[in-house]
Amino acid sequence: MHVVRRRRATTAFLHRHLSAREFRRYLAYEDELKRGGCVYGGYRLLAADGGDFPMCCRHLFRGLRMFTIYAPDGEIWIPLVAPHTASSNPHAEIAEGVQGLSSVGRRRRDKPPCCDDPAQPPAMSEEARAFVARVCLGVQAGMRPR
Repeated sequence: MHVVRRRRATTAFLHRHLSAREFRRYLAYEDELKRGGCVYGGYRLLAADGGDFPMCCRHLFRGLRMFTIYAPDGEIWIPLVAPHTASSNPHAEIAEGVQGLSSVGRRRRDKPPCCDDPAQPPAMSEEARAFVARVCLGVQAGMRPR
C-alpha cells in the first residue's frame, strides 16, 4: 500500500471546485493509486529533451488532470489537480516550474503508460525532487526537507 500525499493548495482546490459526489469519485482515484501505484497514474509526461519525464498525468472527469510524482520511498505526490480547458492548460503551467519538463504534450496515441510494473515507478529525477521539495513541501532552495 502506497502513501498518497497532496499539496494543501490541491486539497483546497478540490474542496472549492468539486461537489461532494465528485470529491468521492476523486478519492476513489487516490485509492487506486494507494493500492496499485503508478499503474493507475495515467501516462508519462514528455521531457524537454523528447524522452519520458518522471511525472505522470491522469485524466479524471470534467476535464480535470491529476499529476503524480513517485518518490523512492513509495510515497506518491499529487502536486496538482486542475482543469484542462480551451483557456487553461495545467501541463504548460506545471512545466513553468519544473526544469526538464516539456511545456507541450504528446499526441494521445503516443502517450506511454506511467509504468508497466507497480514495483518500478518512474524514477524521481533531481528536477522532480526539487519541485516536490519547493512546491509540495515548501522548502526553499538550498534547504533540505525534514
